[in-house]
Amino acid sequence: MTVDHNFEKMHGSGDWLFWIEMAEKGNVGFDSRAMNYFRQHGNNTTQKLYRNGTDMIEDHAIWLYLRDHRLIYRGKAWELQKYRIMWQMGYEFDSEEIRRKVLRTWGYGHPLTWLRVFLACAFTSMAYRI
Repeated sequence: MTVDHNFEKMHGSGDWLFWIEMAEKGNVGFDSRAMNYFRQHGNNTTQKLYRNGTDMIEDHAIWLYLRDHRLIYRGKAWELQKYRIMWQMGYEFDSEEIRRKVLRTWGYGHPLTWLRVFLACAFTSMAYRI
């Protein structure tokens, strides 16, 4: 069984892409037991990847993979994009330049982004009411 090795180019989100691709290839189990423990502090690798925008840019690549491989339906994809943009707007990045880069990556500021998000949410909520 082989997977694409794009996950190796990522610094923080590669494990997500790896397991998504593994799940596409075969059976993957889920075990809810805590088997890993991470010490969280303001200067660990995860926090650095958040502040320099790497985490959110890599998450966008994973979002595109899920959307383009039809592993998530379009309405949900746009809904997730909306929430991700809103979350990023309040996050503390190392610089305003990084914030703008991350938001551009996720489509913030593009006029069709909000229209797509609005339509996705509208149709999703209509589907729940039917």
